[in-house]
Amino acid sequence: PGADRWLAQDRPNVILHAGSNNSATNWSIDDYMKCMEALNGEEVGCRVIWTGTEEEGQVLKGRLGAECDAVDTTGQLNLDQLLSLIAAADGLIASSTGPLHMAAGLGTPCVGLYAADAPMWPERWHPMGAHASWLSSATRTASGHLDIEVNEVVATWGVKRAERYADPAGR
Repeated sequence: PGADRWLAQDRPNVILHAGSNNSATNWSIDDYMKCMEALNGEEVGCRVIWTGTEEEGQVLKGRLGAECDAVDTTGQLNLDQLLSLIAAADGLIASSTGPLHMAAGLGTPCVGLYAADAPMWPERWHPMGAHASWLSSATRTASGHLDIEVNEVVATWGVKRAERYADPAGR
């Protein structure tokens, strides 16, 4: 089955890939949930599609209520399906993960979340592509997660999405 079954046809679709298998400093799941709420909000109006492994999806259990426009695909996609979904989506937000770099390579507007210090810094690991961007933070929350404001991430994605549709070579 193709990506269409996960996508809303009447509004933008943004993937949140919250897991990183501890390969990089990341947002907390609470920040990802706040991001989903902001993307679902009236000002932005997006469907959110969660991706990741089955294990990474465990933190979503019981958190995606009927009031949100979100689809949980964690643990359900093979690599071909994930690539198809990323290519069809209007955006992807993640820490330094494979899906972030796939989105950058496919031309999908994406925002990477990074620590500002070595060895995870964006100077070395940032996504490369015309519609890719990244934000970094030298500070951490009390729980040790990245301290990057949700509204800054959503605004950065919005700029990259606008650039893609303004680009005559964009998809």
